[in-house]
Formats: sequence, structure tokens, C-alpha cells
Amino acid sequence: VAEAPAAAVNNNPTAANYVALEELTPEQWQKIKDLKAAYLAAGGELDEYGDIFILRFLVDKDWKYEKALKKAKSTAAWRAKSGVNGFRKQIASGLVYNEIPNIKELFTTVAVSNAHSRTKAGDLMTFIDYGSLDVNKFFKLLDNSQYFDINNFILEYVSYHSDKLTQETGALVRQFMVIDAGGIGLAHVSLRMFIRFKP
Repeated sequence: VAEAPAAAVNNNPTAANYVALEELTPEQWQKIKDLKAAYLAAGGELDEYGDIFILRFLVDKDWKYEKALKKAKSTAAWRAKSGVNGFRKQIASGLVYNEIPNIKELFTTVAVSNAHSRTKAGDLMTFIDYGSLDVNKFFKLLDNSQYFDINNFILEYVSYHSDKLTQETGALVRQFMVIDAGGIGLAHVSLRMFIRFKP
């Protein structure tokens, strides 16, 4: 009896939620165009990867335009208020991860290790391994707004490069963040928890 051929090994598996830009329909591109105009009209700012940025709202809401529109408008308002549009411009101009403003100061107060990687499906993964915290030093070097800006910068950095990779590869690149804190939860590394231990 002849043996069945071995199954081919797929070194680059396709994710169940895979989105190829070349497979988008004319109707989907029209939704992207319409939502892009609405986002800009709501005060949003877009760069050369604007179509990819807008595509994420529609994919997230399963192409339901009104739901995507609501999310896009609220995002435009938040981005304008938080200053992350300016963060993205700095990243687009060449700012690298270890040049994020005040991140070196943060890393002298918190024992933390950062790493970036790609999944086999091509998505981005950020690993953050937390350790101890020097509360006294933290509050000598950083204030509330700087701490929040660092976190937003990190998220914006990954977001920008995911959009850039999407344009380069032709498939929607998603982002994942894995936080390992040895039993420490997100609540323990929030600013509210830091303040509780402030001398």
C-alpha cells in the first residue's frame, strides 16, 4: 500500500483574520475613501499610510460603516487632545524606540526588558518584562503627564510601524503586546499604584 504524501509544512501560515489589500473590493475601497474624508473633517490627521490607518476601523467593526465612523470620530478627537499625532510625526521622521522622550529615565527607575518580534503570520509582537520599581527615583525624574506620554509613544510606535509594514507587505499587519510581570498585574504598574507608594 502506497503511503500518503507528507503534508507540506507551512512556514508562513495565514491567519484566520488575514486581510490582503489587493483583495479588497471596490465597495470596500469606497468605504475607506468615505471614512477617510469623515475622519479628516472631524479634525483627524493622516500621513502617507492614511488608508491603512482608516482600514483598521472598518475591519475592527466588520465593515459596518456607521460603527466605524463613530469610532473614527472619537479617535480623531482623542488623538488631537492627547498629542499623539505629534508623536507619530516624530516616529515617521526617524525616531527610534530608545529615543522616545523620557523612556531612558523610566528604565532607570523600573527594571524592565523590552523586545520586538514578528509572528509567523507577519504580525508585530512587543514583549515587556517588568521587574522592580524604585518609587523615589521615579517621582524625582518623571511626572504624571510624562509617564502617560511614554506609554502613548510606545503604542504609537508600534501602530506606525504596523501601518508601514502593511503597506510594504500588502497584508494588514496587527499588533500584540505581551506583558510579563511575574505575578504583577497591569493595576500594579499603573500610575495610581505608584502614587500610593510615593514617599
